[in-house]
Parts: sequence; structure tokens; C-alpha cells
Amino acid sequence: MIKDKLYNFFVRKNGRVWYEYERYVREHLQEHYLHRFRHFKLLIKLNWFYRVKKENTPYLYWDEPLAPKENALKSITYNNNELTNSKWTCNTFWESESKSYSSWKEVHLVKRFLEYEYVVFDIFDTLIYLGVSSKTSFYQILEKEFQISHFSEMRERAEREAIGKARLKGKEITINNIYQQLKKYTGINVEEGVNKEIEVLKRISYSNIYIKNFYDMLSYSMDNIVAIDSTYYSSEQIKEVLMNKGYSKLKKIFVSNEICKAKDDGNMFPYISAELISDKIIYMGSERHKNDLAKKNGWHIWEYRNANECGNKYRPIGMSGIKADSYSAIINQHMYCGHYQHSQRRELGYKYFGVLTIGFLNWLREQCKKSAITRIEFIFGTSNILKDNYDSCYMGDGIKSDTLFFSEETAVRCLVDIEPTCFFEYYIDRKINGEYTISFYIERMGLSAIENRLVEYGIKTTDIMSLNGEIYWAFLDFIGDNLTDIKSQYEEEICAVCQYLTEKRYETEKIGVVNIRGQGYIAKALSWLLNERLNIKCEVKEFTAFQTLKFEDAAYLNGTASAFISSNIIVEGLSLPINIDQANYFESVFSDKVPRLSYFYLNKKGQYQTRFDDACPWKYDAITEIQRGIKDFINDYRAIWKDDFEMLNIGAGDMILILRNITVNNEYLETHIPIVLV
Repeated sequence: MIKDKLYNFFVRKNGRVWYEYERYVREHLQEHYLHRFRHFKLLIKLNWFYRVKKENTPYLYWDEPLAPKENALKSITYNNNELTNSKWTCNTFWESESKSYSSWKEVHLVKRFLEYEYVVFDIFDTLIYLGVSSKTSFYQILEKEFQISHFSEMRERAEREAIGKARLKGKEITINNIYQQLKKYTGINVEEGVNKEIEVLKRISYSNIYIKNFYDMLSYSMDNIVAIDSTYYSSEQIKEVLMNKGYSKLKKIFVSNEICKAKDDGNMFPYISAELISDKIIYMGSERHKNDLAKKNGWHIWEYRNANECGNKYRPIGMSGIKADSYSAIINQHMYCGHYQHSQRRELGYKYFGVLTIGFLNWLREQCKKSAITRIEFIFGTSNILKDNYDSCYMGDGIKSDTLFFSEETAVRCLVDIEPTCFFEYYIDRKINGEYTISFYIERMGLSAIENRLVEYGIKTTDIMSLNGEIYWAFLDFIGDNLTDIKSQYEEEICAVCQYLTEKRYETEKIGVVNIRGQGYIAKALSWLLNERLNIKCEVKEFTAFQTLKFEDAAYLNGTASAFISSNIIVEGLSLPINIDQANYFESVFSDKVPRLSYFYLNKKGQYQTRFDDACPWKYDAITEIQRGIKDFINDYRAIWKDDFEMLNIGAGDMILILRNITVNNEYLETHIPIVLV
């Protein structure tokens, strides 16, 4: 009694203290039992913060602000039409999301559960997860399986009608009842339809790794493990699904339709208690109201999070459809099952760049088929993770894939007298606001041999250029007037590149060059080298993940390059705000663990050689951690969808909504992604 009064005064009297303290306790149960004094200290701090200082900002759970504010994005100008400001709540998780909940180690949890005679698990969202989180998405998957137009709507309608009929008779419906109704609209044989749905359910479900580890340990020491759920499927059908996922030692499976008791209204729990004849039952489920019903019937409970309820608030807003649902569900279930506690960088790869990789590579495949590409060249430096995944996904498409040793810098040197604007943009315009001296540009271009001619244009090596300033135009005149001599400075490298390309044995074919971010320089240079210098008639097109230049740029208008995400794609009045700086971070994410290709040259024997910049191992270690997350997501996503290419077709519109979480604020990228120039 005294304890309740103290609890009411220090906890429940202030709603904010109550919310944050109880949530903290739920998320730190092990600490609650072993180090309770820490909880007392936290309670005192919360009371001081909210009741004495009377603060309004959250003390602990900033992810759910008490007075949420919307972040206004800057208005975007597109084709000279200014779009209205669009407001949205920035819902990205700025810390390690998987560490937001402290779960017991499985072995310690086993010791705790062995005190009871029976352990009862919920089935869905506890023992097993589905690759989607909504019924609508599941019905859409069934529609693809049955290949019947509007099957999803008819399946939903049949379910409602079957429920209505069952209620009139005071019964729970079965999956057979639903397909009996569905037969009226589709003509599907009931048994065949049910069997096909069970097969789909098995295909898109997978065991919860945390619970599976716990179950495996528990089953060695305990036989009385029971599974229950409110479901239309029979216990035999559920058993088939659970066996398929490795749950083979269940003593009993109770489903609501067989015992005519619904779990939702609490009638299922007393029935099972009577069947088990025990008052030492512990129940683990992911829905709080069912935990409360179990507790009322004398069961002990162990609260287990519903992954989708925990994680949905951090997923991108505005997404819809089966692929968006699957993406969110897989992320949530990975972050909140209790097993994974990853670094922020690994989560960055898992949550954002894994799905980007899937979407980009599927888009690449479609573009290559559309353009009749016969050979794909992945640019060295940002290619390994892309090439490996492309090969594993689309090896059977008949398009040869290879790695191309090339760089944009080599490309613009090859093109200096053919497309001088590429040369100007790469060497000058990119750096123009950095207050670099003329000597910096000369050295970077490798033109020290002719720098004495600068005086003819009224330029000193110590001068600093500004865009469109007098020195800027004079320097462009210097470049333009000396193109022939500048080209001769690069002729040795061009010869070395030609030797390399000859060894690659190109034939008359259509080539696709794959880059993370590019402006078409490599495709233009490769096309010129093959067609003009080597007389090998080829068509070359560059495919990039991001377009960071203006849409009006000639490189894109003449078809040299195509981008997965470009500035002409607008979602809800917003295009993806990827600027040049952000693109450097994105490009770095896909960097291979190799130094940057600097240039080609000929050795004393006249053979081509390549030179690389210095490696930065400390940066690559961080990038490798992000790439682990990318591989984790791709493996998890493909394990469910396998060869379902439609589910791999994640469009640029969805990617804008996903990436907007991390592009709205450069600070996030700067903190987690080290720049690796490639």
C-alpha cells in the first residue's frame, strides 16, 4: 500500500515522468532486477527535470518528442517554377537504433523461464516474422500467386463475409470457410486455394532469430513449450509452417478457430489454463493488450516488443505499396527483435544503402535490357559491392559483366580537345569556390611545362580565380588557345589507356558503364577511344545512381548518361536534395577497399601501367562497416523474395522518400561517412 502511494506520487503524478520512466524500465528489465538503484537515480533525475525545473523537452526519449516540431525543407525551384514549401517530420534515428532496447541474453532468459512448468509463445510477430506487416500486402502477394485480377479485394471481402456468417452461429472462422466464400467469386478449388496460401505463408515467413536462439536453448531443458494464436489456420497448418522454420519441439499448438475461443477477448486463456492444468505458466507475446488478458488469468508474462510498432515511427513517411511495406517490416524486425545490436554505420548501410543497392541494380538491369546492352563495365573504385550483387541476381540475363579500370580524371584528359567543357568543369568549376591559386590548377592538370605562357594572358600563378571573374575568363582563354599542346601532355596516358582497352578484347557491341555518380565523361571518353583511336565500333552509355548536376546539362540531354535518381523526379513536391557534397558521401559508401586510380602511363618497355593514390585504411574500415550493413539487408531481403524481380523493383520515387531522412541534414552524413575520393 505504501509502495503504491510512493509510486503514484513519484511516477504517475506527472505524465511525462510516468511515460519515460515506465518505458525505460520495460526496455531495461535485466537492469531492473540486478541494478535497481540505477532506476531510483533515474527517477530522481526525471522528477527534477520535469517537476522542479519544469522542462518541456524530452529528457530520455527524444525520438518521441512531447511537442513534435516539423522541419521545413527549403522550397525547390524546378524549371523556374517555385514549389511551395513542404513540411514533414524528420523521423530518422540519429543514434544506433538497435541499441535502443536492452534485451536479455538468451541464455539468461532460459534460466528465468525454467522456473515455470509451461512456456507459451505467440506465433506471429514472436516465433516467426512475415516479410510484410499488413494483411493488404499479404493479399497482394496472393494475387500475384493466383494470377487473378482483383483477387486481393475478393480475398478481403470473402473474409468479412465468412466472419459475419460465423458470428451468427457463435463460431470462429477457418481458412476453409474463407475459401468457400472466395470460390463464389473466383472458382478456385477450396483445397487447392488453401494449400497455395499456406505455401505462400511459408515462403514469406522466417524465424525470429532472437526467439529461435532462445527456443533452441530452452527446448534442450524443457518439454512443455506451447504455441498459441488467434488465426484462421488450423493447428496442423500452423505446425507445418513452424516446422518449416525450425520449431519442431512444440508440445501443443492452440489456435482460436479449433477451440472456438478468441484470444482477443480473453476466452482463450482460461481454456488453455484448464488444458494445461497448471498455475505456473509464462507467456511471451508481442501485443500488450493480450499480455494484460493473460495476466488477468493468472499467467506470468514476459513482455516482448512488437517490432513493427516499435520501428514504424522511424521509417520514411509517405511510402505505400507492398515493396514499401516489406522494406519497413524487414528493417523493423531486424532492429527490434532483440538479437542485433549494431553500430550506427552498419545500421546506416542496412536501413538506407542496402535498399538503394537493390533498387539501383534492378533499374540498371531494366535499362540494359531496354538499350540492348551486351556488356556491363563496373568502374573500378566503386564497383565490387555492385558487381557482386548484380552477378548474383542477374547472371542468367546473358549480359557479360566486368570491372573497368578508369576514372573521370583520365576521361576528361582524353577528351580535352574534343569536349573541352568536360575538362573545364572537372578541373576548374568544381574547385572554383575554394580560393585556390592558379598554381594549384596548373599542378592538378599536370601543365607545369606550359605555365610560362600564363603571362601572355595577364595571369600570375599566385592569382585566385572566382567564377566568371576576369582571371577566370583569361584562364579559359589560356586553356582554349593551347589545347593542342595540352593534348600532347596527355598523349602518353591516352596510348597507355588504349593498350589496356585492347587487352580487354572489345568487339562491336553496346557497352553500359556503371558508376555511382558521374556526368557522362567516362562513357564519352570510352566511346571516343574505342571508335576513333582503336576503330572498334561500339555504343557506350553511362548509368549512374545519382544525378547531382542540373537537369539541363548536355551530358544528360544527349543520352550519354542516365541516372536512377535525377532532379526531374519529384515526390510530393520534393526532389531528392542530393548536392555535390552529399554525393561525395554517397559515393564513398560504395568505395572498394582500394586506393583511388590516379592515371595510366607507359613504362620504359612501352607497356601500360596504372598508378594509384595513397590508401586511407582508417577510412576504408569505416566504409567496410557500412557495406556489411548493405550486405546484411540484401541477404535478408533476398532470402524472402529470392527471384521475385518485381519485389526487387524499388523505384526512384520510393528511394527519394527513404533517403530524404539522411539528406535533410548534412550533419548526419558528416558524422558517419568518411569521404573517400574515388
